Amino acid sequence: MKHAKYIIVEIRACELPILFHPIISHADVGKGFKVISAGFCEVGAEATEKDDENISVGVWGRSITLKDKDGNYVVSRGEEDPLLIQKMLREQEIW
Repeated sequence: MKHAKYIIVEIRACELPILFHPIISHADVGKGFKVISAGFCEVGAEATEKDDENISVGVWGRSITLKDKDGNYVVSRGEEDPLLIQKMLREQEIW
């Protein structure tokens, strides 16, 4: 997968990732949600000996269209966000 944008939103006390095409703004996707973090990501996979996929996720950056309640741009959380994205891809068998 090439670079994508993502946001982490809170729904019913759960943090859930949304991945989307870079042409769409973070603000458009985040409208109506409580946004926890936002940035850019890259997802890759490597086959292992057990015939399953080892999903790698890299995240970085910040939104330039989405601000928090204090007026600061929403940023990526370097350690937490990749784990949430990996979990979503594995559980939903999207990857």
